[in-house]
Amino acid sequence: MKKLFYFLLLVLPALSYAQVGIGTTTPVSSAALDVTSTTKGFLPPRMTQAQMNAISNPVDGLIIYCTDCSPKGLYVYDGSSTPAWSGIKTIGNSSNSSNGSASVSTWDCGGAQTGLLIVGQAASGVTKVVTATVTTAGTYNISTTANGVTFSGSGTFAGTGNQQITLTASGTPTSAGVNIYALNTTPFCAFSTTTYSGSTINYITASRTSTNQTGIGVNSDIILNNKVNGTIPYNTGTGVYTLSANKTYRLTFEGYFINYSLSNVGDIEVEWVDAGTNTPLVGSQIGRGVFTTNTSTISQSDRPVADIIYTTSASQQVKLRVTAANGTADLYATGASALIQELGFQYNAGTLNTVDYVMASRSSSNQTGLANGSTVVMNTVSSGTIPVNTTTGAVTLTGGKTYKLIYSPWYMNYSASGWVSAMFTDASGTALSQSSYSQVDNLNSPDDHGNSGRLEMIYTPATTQDVKIKIVDANGQTFELGTGSTLIVQQLGVDTSAATAGNISLDNGTATIINSPNNTDLALDQKLSGTGIANDGNTKISLKAGKTYRLVYNADFKLYNAGGGSYMQVQWWDATNNVPLESSVTASNVWIGNSFQGGRQPVAELFYTPSADIDVKIRVISTNCSSIQYVPASWAMVTELGISELQ
Repeated sequence: MKKLFYFLLLVLPALSYAQVGIGTTTPVSSAALDVTSTTKGFLPPRMTQAQMNAISNPVDGLIIYCTDCSPKGLYVYDGSSTPAWSGIKTIGNSSNSSNGSASVSTWDCGGAQTGLLIVGQAASGVTKVVTATVTTAGTYNISTTANGVTFSGSGTFAGTGNQQITLTASGTPTSAGVNIYALNTTPFCAFSTTTYSGSTINYITASRTSTNQTGIGVNSDIILNNKVNGTIPYNTGTGVYTLSANKTYRLTFEGYFINYSLSNVGDIEVEWVDAGTNTPLVGSQIGRGVFTTNTSTISQSDRPVADIIYTTSASQQVKLRVTAANGTADLYATGASALIQELGFQYNAGTLNTVDYVMASRSSSNQTGLANGSTVVMNTVSSGTIPVNTTTGAVTLTGGKTYKLIYSPWYMNYSASGWVSAMFTDASGTALSQSSYSQVDNLNSPDDHGNSGRLEMIYTPATTQDVKIKIVDANGQTFELGTGSTLIVQQLGVDTSAATAGNISLDNGTATIINSPNNTDLALDQKLSGTGIANDGNTKISLKAGKTYRLVYNADFKLYNAGGGSYMQVQWWDATNNVPLESSVTASNVWIGNSFQGGRQPVAELFYTPSADIDVKIRVISTNCSSIQYVPASWAMVTELGISELQ
């Protein structure tokens, strides 16, 4: 202790009044401290960027070594500069403002970003534009790394002033979330990028199996006793689905009722409601399903689908409920199904946002006096941002975006027996090139069609365009569009490459007579639209392993030679292995005649995720008809579910 005391007495005066040499006895006169060595270096304080920024009252000229800055190295403090801490310039012709021979006074990271970063998937097509304010032309070599991904770019600034360069991402993200990328320059700028999990949006398919749900009347809850697939929670005992907060969903129910207690005037009306309050989610009768007996005395066509779009503000339980009924009926044990899916997400500058959508409906009053050439008008917009003119019926679509359009009508009060056909058209009434048509028959006899009038199509306008629904054939009659009829338009979401998810729309092209139709594979030989999903031009559609698809088939058949008890059922099948995709989701059901007292459900629809690449098809699995006419209004649509915004 005494030795230390004597040492300090000798050294402290020297530090106050003379130069100090370490490793030398003759420090240079202009240096307060001269460290001399040929075998060792000078080691300044080492710390993280957070620790550096936490230094209390730093003075100009303070030097530290930053261990995690970008770039890491020696930093000097200058309180009059922005940023105050800056990297010390490297030796030679390289400038740390560009990591090359160029000099840059400022960097701006506010430029456009393309592509998506997905956990575990090598970055591809992901870029970021940054702007340099160049004071001396020359070379540059820029990079920044976070979360396993490096954005980099190199080249030559030919001139001075503001110069844009594009950084390209490489590497594979290791985790989901938001990451900050700071350029390895001084000065520097930084930008944030979200890495997504790449998981499929949430969905569910539920169905009725094994036994009928009997005695259904007003205020009955619809119970589908089988969860087929999906990620949305569902109680098969109570029929209650649990939706997440702040999500937008499409909810669809397709049912088939039999054994009506009132054979001539029976009907069942089904709506999506809050499970706690029994209040309709989107307003009374909007998007309701109307299921009527199939008799020649009914002057209306059934609407066997309850289809809505709904956005939750908090976690919510919902269910299907009969809100009006004339008598009772049984929910048939095969064919009834519910499908719920989140709407997809669109890509914008490296982030995902809910797709554009709208739900419009006919409410308060029927649209009367409809006839051949009339335009269908939905007079209420329930939700969404896509513009709808509730006076003219026009819907405005944005050029370059891909949409699914879904029309679910309920026609009534016909002036005579016959049929009604509708199509999607442009504002002038010319049919869209990618549109099939829907057909509804109000003459219920043994020689009859089975079709709900539901019409769907996929459409990508080249420029912003108004579209509408036009009655193209009404067989000379007049009729009304009932309240509860709906139009849903939703933009398709993106896949992991930020491109529109795969989709295809098909129909059978021409009317065909099929003799002995049992176990027949039905042709879908006319491709109307689509990209990313292949078909063979006949019966098969190709699906990819690990992707989740929504498959919809809408049947229109003319049934022959079976009398008042005609029926036919079709189902989605695995064409590769020749088995049903989901045996518990039976099919579309078309029943004709008083002896069955059935309401038609001519839509076969489900979600499906193949574990290997497969082909799928539509097959007739049961009929008592010796022959059928396969009508061109039959169509199929397959859409890949896009990725979720979940991080």
